Amino acid sequence: MFDFFKKKSVCADMELYQKIQTDGLEYTAAKLAFSLIQKDLRDYEMAYLFVLQELDGASYGDEKSRDFVKNSGIDYSEYGGAMINDMPDEVERASLFLIKLSMGLQPLQDLIANLRLLILNEIMIFYKIGKYKSRTLDKDGLLDNIEPLSILNIVEIVQPWSFSSIFDNLNKITEKLPKNYNALMPILYATRFTYAGLYNQGRIGWDLYNSVYKDHFMPVMINIGNRISRTEQVYFQEKSNDLALEFLKECDPLINKSVVTAMVLSAKNKFSLQEAIGEDLIVTSYLSVCYYARFGYSGTENTSSVRDNFIKMLKVI
Repeated sequence: MFDFFKKKSVCADMELYQKIQTDGLEYTAAKLAFSLIQKDLRDYEMAYLFVLQELDGASYGDEKSRDFVKNSGIDYSEYGGAMINDMPDEVERASLFLIKLSMGLQPLQDLIANLRLLILNEIMIFYKIGKYKSRTLDKDGLLDNIEPLSILNIVEIVQPWSFSSIFDNLNKITEKLPKNYNALMPILYATRFTYAGLYNQGRIGWDLYNSVYKDHFMPVMINIGNRISRTEQVYFQEKSNDLALEFLKECDPLINKSVVTAMVLSAKNKFSLQEAIGEDLIVTSYLSVCYYARFGYSGTENTSSVRDNFIKMLKVI
């Protein structure tokens, strides 16, 4: 771990500083890189120009930054002078984003340099730029095709639905499915959500819910994570999560992101909503906590409406 966390320095952006301390520098960098990829660096060309600009700047930095540039796999003839070249608006916005991050973390120069290098490295990995250009396809077709698949046409939806029927169908498909993580990961997310629903209905115990998470869900997550970059992990997980939610919404429109989030948080904390269904204050308060923990609760969400949806869902057999 970098020794700058041992210093009692104060920077302007204490929220970001605390996030780095809590989540770790590498994970924070991966999230920030993914944010840039989503907003501005949406294709290879924009990402490549951004990388050239960052490499040019890093070539004037400390020894670690210069070593990064030297080992980037990109020649000086490509990145030299990129900082003073006119760039597309997308690249300029991405660069300005990093400048603002750097200003917020002043005067922690080591932290700033390491964060920017990690973000740059993640973007290079994601788009296979420079030294990562020769990365090859693995046996599961994952490294060069990191794109979770929709499971709407893979898993049968039976009406009237129930968490039990969903789980049965997911389980049947998982047993027959070839080892393809692009399809398996959304199915595992849907399975996790289903088990959280069964737990909140009081139909399974916490030990069973936890065993599915610990013995099935996490090993696959770790296996995938060991072979792709952190930014790719973030993308793969969030896309798989969205596709699982898409599938569950087809079962019942009441199942939305807020409901699923609260169900999972409840299950993780051994809090069965079925047991608290008669305690209006407890349920409503807990849903507010769930919103805040996941989204930063602003008070604009209709908590009572979400609670009503929960009650309807929990009564489904």
